[in-house]
Amino acid sequence: MTAAPTSEPLAAAISMHDAIVAQRARTQAERRIAEPIVAALTDARLNRLMLPAQLNGWALPAVELLRVLEALARADASTAWVIWNNTLPCLYSRKLSPESRTELFADQHWMYANSTRPSGTAAIADSGYRVSGRWSLVSGCELAEWAMLMCLVEADGDLQLVAPGTPEMRLVFVNRREFEVVDTWHVGGLSGTGSHDVVVADRMIETARTVSPMDSSNLDEPIGYVPIVSTLAAGLSAQLLGIAQLAVDTVVDIGRTKT
Repeated sequence: MTAAPTSEPLAAAISMHDAIVAQRARTQAERRIAEPIVAALTDARLNRLMLPAQLNGWALPAVELLRVLEALARADASTAWVIWNNTLPCLYSRKLSPESRTELFADQHWMYANSTRPSGTAAIADSGYRVSGRWSLVSGCELAEWAMLMCLVEADGDLQLVAPGTPEMRLVFVNRREFEVVDTWHVGGLSGTGSHDVVVADRMIETARTVSPMDSSNLDEPIGYVPIVSTLAAGLSAQLLGIAQLAVDTVVDIGRTKT
């Protein structure tokens, strides 16, 4: 009976297990993924699991994505969480123009962060939007070259509505030079995710770096049509399976030696 084939990203995630475990204390103490692990993740392009091949991505089938996340979580929950968060900007990039996708995903070593809480505003301007706000729990923001942030759209100080009682929302891609990280992440669990607050203060963001959650995909290949919300929810479940397996492994190890 032959073994099931293993994808290259999954093989990479499995091969990193011991290195991630060895750096786990540093990741927790520094409240961000340890630099050697970030380098290994980006060298293997595990920050680009849900990008198309022309952007040096893996365009993984959803089930294979879940296997990678489970393997990473078995080594360290914070590492898996940050990679999971990287998948959301990658999936939403299907709504950008090809030129904007190329700009925002030009370097395979770039990491991404996001917040889908509409705790900022995007005021309509001549060439785009003036963006201001503060977003909490932006996992991996210190590592990110770009942060994708949800905003409420305004015009002349008034919220814009897409239907009665329903405000218009827009996701904006903000470069690390355009946002400030506020050190707020002091927690007992998942401290390595570095889920600090992010502040943007009246930055002009061109329309090409923004999308509506309601926009259609313009990436006409399978990765352009993977369901976003259900895939991310399943990714969370995959991480919980990896953590549960780590707990079982730990109990077994203790059982061998504890008297």
